[in-house]
Amino acid sequence: MCILVYSWDPCASYEGSYFPHPTECDQYFQCSNGASILQKCTTGLLYHWRELTCVSR
Repeated sequence: MCILVYSWDPCASYEGSYFPHPTECDQYFQCSNGASILQKCTTGLLYHWRELTCVSR
């Protein structure tokens, strides 16, 4: 279940951090140089916001 929605750019102040995509549970943002880089988990995996990695469904 995806529940987070960002009303700001979470990467503006958090270099090296990772944030879940607000609507796609298999995607996340990697913060690099103040920019949000969209990443996608391997097919069949979901991004786990506490583990900061992709995990099995």
